[in-house]
Amino acid sequence: MNQRPWPVVLLSALGAWLAAIPFFAVAVLLLEPMLRERDGALIMGLLMLGGAIALLRANHRSLFIENLGVPTLLAGLALFGWGLSEPLSGRHLCGVLGLLSVALAFTVPQSWVRALLGAIAPQFLLMALSPEAWWRGDRSWLSPWVSLHGLAALWLGSVALRLKWPATTPPSSHALEQTGNGWIASTLFALAWWSGSTFLLSEPMKLNGVHAAHGINAAWTLKGIDLGSLTAALLASLVLAWRWPSWRQPWCAGLAFVACA
Repeated sequence: MNQRPWPVVLLSALGAWLAAIPFFAVAVLLLEPMLRERDGALIMGLLMLGGAIALLRANHRSLFIENLGVPTLLAGLALFGWGLSEPLSGRHLCGVLGLLSVALAFTVPQSWVRALLGAIAPQFLLMALSPEAWWRGDRSWLSPWVSLHGLAALWLGSVALRLKWPATTPPSSHALEQTGNGWIASTLFALAWWSGSTFLLSEPMKLNGVHAAHGINAAWTLKGIDLGSLTAALLASLVLAWRWPSWRQPWCAGLAFVACA
């Protein structure tokens, strides 16, 4: 895909997604009685996931076929979740879908599809780790804020695991890195959302009527979060300057100062 001009890539992707919409609409109309049953939806979801993986792993695949495999993969994931929605509760279902997204990322060769699945997985796992009572107002210690930091710690663990691989890194190392790129980007976005309002916003962000930063507004907690944020920013600046000599410049120091402020 990198050897093709970007307009060709964009038009091929647009054509594949536009072709997938009427195809899925006709399939839903024809298979509606089967899809209403949880077992039928589960079987169809597994078949679509298998077909999507086959499309994405084909040796002589065109760009159109490759882009057609992505909506097929997402639709199969949705049907699989619908099929499991009856035997599993909300949190358990989200956990299964999150782990399945990670597993699917290791079965496809495309780096951008791996990053996409890596971005989906932590959002499912966030819902799986957040107690349902928390959303009803019972603020336990395991808040989404804590869960997101746990997801970020998992990404750091994957980075440490990749560093221990030998110089000739296996394909699984590349898959882990590409999946982790989407994982940490999605996690950081959720952390930014959950942190509440900034000086650019007058009202705090809300999620389903719940204030994002609600539950961490105790004075000692906020002081600890501020100190932890400052410490993390300082350590990140020092690591960047240590690992990359090109960052040892006055303007980079200014950026680090702004981040710490």
